[in-house]
Amino acid sequence: MNVAILLAAGKGERMSENVPKQFLEIEGRMLFEYPLSTFLKSEAIDGVVIVTRREWFEVVEKRVFHEKVLGIVEGGDTRSQSVRSALEFLEKFSPSYVLVHDSARPFLRKKHVSEVLRRARETGAATLALKNSDALVRVENDRIEYIPRKGVYRILTPQAFSYEILKKAHENGGEWADDTEPVQKLGVKIALVEGDPLCFKVTFKEDLELARIIAREWERIP
Repeated sequence: MNVAILLAAGKGERMSENVPKQFLEIEGRMLFEYPLSTFLKSEAIDGVVIVTRREWFEVVEKRVFHEKVLGIVEGGDTRSQSVRSALEFLEKFSPSYVLVHDSARPFLRKKHVSEVLRRARETGAATLALKNSDALVRVENDRIEYIPRKGVYRILTPQAFSYEILKKAHENGGEWADDTEPVQKLGVKIALVEGDPLCFKVTFKEDLELARIIAREWERIP
């Protein structure tokens, strides 16, 4: 059984909107509904768990009607806490693999879901990633230090893992920017799956404008 964990519990404070960004509506759908739709259409996904804050349960319930949705789980104050809440909920389902995705990355493609899961079956863990093509600098005390970009990737989601591996990685708590870091600390090889720029994270208002443009054509993109 392959289960997708859709994280939608963030506050989206950098967006400076009245509601969290995952619940902003573009082209008739809330942001979280775009990746959710991909999971529901994917033959590789058997079930979906949506993690959100308690005050948004009713909104999500009104938007979600599908047999693949296993439940809506209350998220924590951090990303890692939300992942652990989902893993605990999934114990009764005993999934083989779980796929974690940020709802702030609305434009998820079915081919990436399938490929990340396929690679996770080979190594135990895999993530979508994107080669960096820009010059990189580190700024400290107004001094600029150039960082070699060769071999540098941007880590995206979705990320897929053996359920038992991800559960073990989180069993001692901890706070992580994503889930590959604690898994790698177990000695598990992380397979990288080449993504594309469409899987960007909506963080600022400018990102939302780009999301609106893509959303108008989203159903035509394979």
